[in-house]
Amino acid sequence: MLQRVTELRRNKTVKPLFQVMDDVRRNSLEYLVEMNFLEQGYATCMDALTEIENIRKRLNKFIRFYTGLPFEEKRILVLAGLFHDLKKPDKNHGQIAADELNETLARIGMNLPDGEAERIAWLVRHHLDIRSLMNRMGAEGDEALRSFAREAEDISLVRSLILFTYADRVAVYQDNNKNAHDAMTLTSMLDVLDEMSA
Repeated sequence: MLQRVTELRRNKTVKPLFQVMDDVRRNSLEYLVEMNFLEQGYATCMDALTEIENIRKRLNKFIRFYTGLPFEEKRILVLAGLFHDLKKPDKNHGQIAADELNETLARIGMNLPDGEAERIAWLVRHHLDIRSLMNRMGAEGDEALRSFAREAEDISLVRSLILFTYADRVAVYQDNNKNAHDAMTLTSMLDVLDEMSA
């Protein structure tokens, strides 16, 4: 099961654990005890288990972020989800949908508190921007994300955009490995924003 999680399978700390597990499957337990293999593999296994726990904690942070949002911010995310792809397949569908959002809201009779429509429009307008940053995470990507957040002038909105990106990708890609990998990458992006806020 663990080997199906891309983030773990490629992780340099966890990878040796899979080798130990393969050796255990190939050899009898008596042979492994006789060769002192289990004791030698203990450190490898403990390092891997520590790394797995770290990954679990990072995913939990992602979940805690959403559950900690106030109701109004959750409503903004849900409404952005409903409106963000209305103008597909146009290449600039996010921009067009954002530009027409107030008209769309008026047409369906939805009156929102001050500022909410602007936040929804921003998420709709930028809903593809995080995807391009995801592939660049690391030193260069971290700085690109910081620059994006500075331009947005609202780190909480960029955090919501990261969460929105994850929800959008999970809806599109029905692949648990890809979704776990995306969650890790996006959580790393939240860490960068936390550093900026500190």
